[in-house]
Amino acid sequence: MPDALPDAFELRVINGGADGDADAERTFSLDALRALPRHDVTATLQCAGNRRSEMAAVRGVRGLSWGGGAISTAVWSGALLRDVLVAQGVTPGPDARHVEFVGLDADGDGKGWGGG
Repeated sequence: MPDALPDAFELRVINGGADGDADAERTFSLDALRALPRHDVTATLQCAGNRRSEMAAVRGVRGLSWGGGAISTAVWSGALLRDVLVAQGVTPGPDARHVEFVGLDADGDGKGWGGG
């Protein structure tokens, strides 16, 4: 679990051009993100292997033999991704199609997945 201290947290958003070069970059503090309109979104997430043990009884499947517990519902609150991107200067439209996320997670050696 990443150690993200609220006072030091920063979200860096880079608006890349069609060729992948960075056109603009902005860093948002947690307070700046909290200043954006807040939305509550209820979402249910389910592992693709949920109830795999029952599937295996019908036909062989690869993976762990999960029961019916790999599912959860949560209420997520905060700024919408769209609002963050618009605040950064991204113009919504058919040419704005891809978003790449790099988190604070690290591997067992303490190296970040995003090259950090």
